[in-house]
Amino acid sequence: MTTSIADIKRVFIDTSAWIDLMNSSERHHAAAVAFHKSLAPMTLRITTWGIVSETFTWIRYHIGYREAGRSRFPSGGIP
Repeated sequence: MTTSIADIKRVFIDTSAWIDLMNSSERHHAAAVAFHKSLAPMTLRITTWGIVSETFTWIRYHIGYREAGRSRFPSGGIP
């Protein structure tokens, strides 16, 4: 039995996936964005506050404080 991306009801997103989604200079950015966009609109994107904090800190130290402050974890799509 194979499962298509359209059948996925929820997906856990870790720090590396958030960084890939938010940072266009990451090697896997295009693949992360394509996967995120391929998920059904009602697919739950699950994460933890620890991962949100870790991602914010990574963006702050590697990209910049201003960018970290502007970062929004997408609830429905990537701009």
